[in-house]
Amino acid sequence: PMVFPLTSAALKTFCLLYIAIFAKAEEPVCAAEGSCGDALRSTVPIKAVNLDPEECIGSAVVVEAAGAEKNVIEVRLNGENEGVQMRWKPGCALDLAVEAIKHFQVQVGGNPYESPMYLYDSNGYPISNSGADEQRDQIETSGGIVHVLLDGESWVWPGVEIGHTWVSEGINYTTVSMVPKVIVISNALSPDTCESLIDAGKSSLYRSPERHYSEDPKYKDYRTSNTASLHSAKEEKSSRIRLERMARLPPGNCETLQLVRYNPGEWYKQHHDLFHGWKGASKTGILSSF
Repeated sequence: PMVFPLTSAALKTFCLLYIAIFAKAEEPVCAAEGSCGDALRSTVPIKAVNLDPEECIGSAVVVEAAGAEKNVIEVRLNGENEGVQMRWKPGCALDLAVEAIKHFQVQVGGNPYESPMYLYDSNGYPISNSGADEQRDQIETSGGIVHVLLDGESWVWPGVEIGHTWVSEGINYTTVSMVPKVIVISNALSPDTCESLIDAGKSSLYRSPERHYSEDPKYKDYRTSNTASLHSAKEEKSSRIRLERMARLPPGNCETLQLVRYNPGEWYKQHHDLFHGWKGASKTGILSSF
């Protein structure tokens, strides 16, 4: 299974993808990108804009109770399960995002209208800027819920609650923990694909490298596994694209797949996926899948 520990505080998100030799896979509903029909949406972030700035002035307003009022949707922050009801005007995505950020008292620095913001539907797809009707239809189709992402954030699945399950693009997701947020994907890759990746890398395995920015002895001998790059594997690119889409990462945001083998008694000690002692890493969020 693929397990995603997720963080909503990411300024830049990396995806470290490992296929473990002992991993068990199940046959996925859709084996590759494009095999789930014609409805695959782009995961490339789309900056929220006002299609007609003058018409959008004052168009987004927090409301106490939606009732039967038109154009009232629920706006949430990234990865959150609850939000605020807001009246909005389709085509005014930036105004909606800015007013929501003000309501949640999120500090963005400077003029919020000049800070890049992004709206995503509840399925993790960026809200289109192709037209007001398209925006309305996309949000209605996703249950009338949108999430606001700030510049540098990557999509975080809300998770809802422990035991919650859902299907997207033929992939089965299950929330197994809310704090930290952990989502298990039970059919990430097919058994044949896993076997192909294992065969491609097992002859190139070597002691997993360690890189430290500290001489503290506690950082030594942190891992005893073996690793191989799968950059030349036949299934590497299609698998990486598929895994990127599961996390709704933009294309190219994942490293080349690696094969990692743990024999009995070997380990990778508890750690954070960042460079020890590197001060620049203090605000960098990491998304990993195992």
